[in-house]
Amino acid sequence: MRSAQKALGKFALASAFIFSCTKRTKEISSCTNIQNHPVLVKDFTKSSSDILNTYLPNLSHQIKNDTITIIYGSNIEDDSTARQFIIGHLINKKQIIALEINLKSDSILFFRLLNNYWQRIGKESIQLPDIENIKFMDLDGDNSNEILATTHANMNGNRWLEVYHYSNSTDSIKVAGFFSTDYVINTSKQQLQETYEGSWYTDCSKTLYQWQHNKLIPIKRIILAHDTPVNEDSKLTLQYYDNKTSRPDGLRLKFQERYVDSLSRQRKLWDSFFDTNSD
Repeated sequence: MRSAQKALGKFALASAFIFSCTKRTKEISSCTNIQNHPVLVKDFTKSSSDILNTYLPNLSHQIKNDTITIIYGSNIEDDSTARQFIIGHLINKKQIIALEINLKSDSILFFRLLNNYWQRIGKESIQLPDIENIKFMDLDGDNSNEILATTHANMNGNRWLEVYHYSNSTDSIKVAGFFSTDYVINTSKQQLQETYEGSWYTDCSKTLYQWQHNKLIPIKRIILAHDTPVNEDSKLTLQYYDNKTSRPDGLRLKFQERYVDSLSRQRKLWDSFFDTNSD
């Protein structure tokens, strides 16, 4: 899918939207838009530090007066060659963090300001097929935000999110995991519940994620899988997976059976999936 998207052009990166969560319980609607203009830079000859240094005078003034909340920038005019920077208290109130989305190299870079020096603390390849916005919210209950890149919605309204996590122990920001549109955050248990509604031609699924070692690990998944080839009358198979490892790719099929909607046992297994597995 990614290569096909690239054939149509580089990332269609629309104006990044910066969010501050007012309620840490459920998806995008739980956040408030602060500002929607990232810093746009077309010049690929300058280093990231040189570009970020131009903002030091304003940053120093706002830090002194404790007024920095965040962002510098302008509207995006050319999304095929853009480098975009977001600067501010992105993770917590103690650190000034900058991130750069570099479309030429399909990468996202992270910097921290310390004693007027920008130190790079992370670089990751962007795995999403496109990016519509960037937002910030605490997903694991540690009182520091994760950084989330989200795609545009597809024809069914679904989006995919890539999560980046700051680690105090390694003083770095790294990719932590992926999930899709409809999710519920349980910070007290360090879990995230994802529901993918699918469509008549794509499988429905529910996945329970657990934070482990700074990674968002899928530990349980249930799928209503279509028979192939898919048509509107395709029958479904209920598939149940669990993960006994600490690896993102550790899910293994536990059992599967033909799905019959009238069977209360199967309906209960689907409907109560998160209630049963979130303890």
